[in-house]
Amino acid sequence: MARHYRTGKQIEIPISNELQAVLDKCKPLRTKTRNKKKNDVLIPTRFGKPYTSEGFRAVWQRAIKRWMRAGRDHFTFNDITMTALAESKRLSASATPGDATVAGFSEFDAVVRAEATRMAQHYKVFYGLEKSIRMMISDAMEDAHGADWWSTKIDPAIKQKAEQVLALEIDGGLPQRSDAMIDYTTFGQLRQIISQNWADVFSKKLRTEKAVSTVMTNLNRIRGPIAHFSPMSDHDVERLSTPK
Repeated sequence: MARHYRTGKQIEIPISNELQAVLDKCKPLRTKTRNKKKNDVLIPTRFGKPYTSEGFRAVWQRAIKRWMRAGRDHFTFNDITMTALAESKRLSASATPGDATVAGFSEFDAVVRAEATRMAQHYKVFYGLEKSIRMMISDAMEDAHGADWWSTKIDPAIKQKAEQVLALEIDGGLPQRSDAMIDYTTFGQLRQIISQNWADVFSKKLRTEKAVSTVMTNLNRIRGPIAHFSPMSDHDVERLSTPK
């Protein structure tokens, strides 16, 4: 329960899973009073006492001044509330059926769930893009050299590495995820295959070898955060959304 800051009436504030997670994290951080007894105040003063409204307002104003001295715009509690509401609506509007699975895991940190929802669309784009690149290479090589192109036209070192990856996965008890050996190559090896077969295969389908190498290098760099489940930068999101 809390009191409305204008009317003074008691109002009930529901505690969401996200808010409860924040409160639980704050519990171990509660300061102790001078007599070493644990304080029940969630955000106490340095003396272990609750803030008065005037005291909290003073702390808030000092924080705002430090923020503005750094060259940033002034903001209010209402700005924070409206920004959070707008972000919540944005995430709800962009949610897909798959997002419900993430939302159902309340044990995940709220920030992690929101980040996963935001990144899911970019993961899907890269999945489709990488699969399309592998299919393009396979189709082009098969058109030029027949169905046995992997055995006859691929660098032995690339074939050996791909076979090692397949063997490791099988030895690890994983099911074979593909019958096509090209699916066991790295992005760097895909770029090698294009380069090594540029003259007789890919020069007829793609612009320039240098342009392809640049695009593949950039995509391989973007692939890093995706492979390690890290958020992508706005720059990388834009590059992925408008590949050239």
